[in-house]
Amino acid sequence: MKIKELCKEERPREMLAEKGARARTGADRMQETEGIGAARYATLAAALELGRRCWSGNGGAAAPAIHGAADTYALMAPLLHGLGHEECWIILLNRRNRPVFKGMVSQGDTGETAFPLGQILRHAVERGASALVLVHNHPSGDPLPSRADIERTAALREAAHAVGVLLLDHVIVSDGGYFSFAEEKSFPAGSA
Repeated sequence: MKIKELCKEERPREMLAEKGARARTGADRMQETEGIGAARYATLAAALELGRRCWSGNGGAAAPAIHGAADTYALMAPLLHGLGHEECWIILLNRRNRPVFKGMVSQGDTGETAFPLGQILRHAVERGASALVLVHNHPSGDPLPSRADIERTAALREAAHAVGVLLLDHVIVSDGGYFSFAEEKSFPAGSA
């Protein structure tokens, strides 16, 4: 069977993008696909493991905990600096504030990107996250939040609270620094 003959949900690339590396098909099933034998499967598995280790940043040990906006900025700045468009990312955390998932949830233009609440919450619930950090960039160089940023953050904070997930922070990254809703105590009054 060729990869193109598989239904979309079973294709390796789509599974990786949608469900992550841990949801990849096992060796026996992968090797039934034309063009993926034992050697190709071993190469794919090794590449995925190397990617996981690089993502954790410390040779495969547990990813360092997020203790504040500076940790978030250090983790995300290399991915967001110099972009000419906005991107919205989430970092999902376990009870010890260690990242269990990091991923882009939307990409916009030079002045705005969406904060897809449903998608963000689905990721959080599926991965059993205790908390999340929302991160997006401002290509303009000014990290101060817009009115829309403030409103969307309030909506996400309430929605996350409703499903038992804490919105720990929203960090806006720019080439000149960052703005942290938590550090600036900018979470709107009355939100969870």
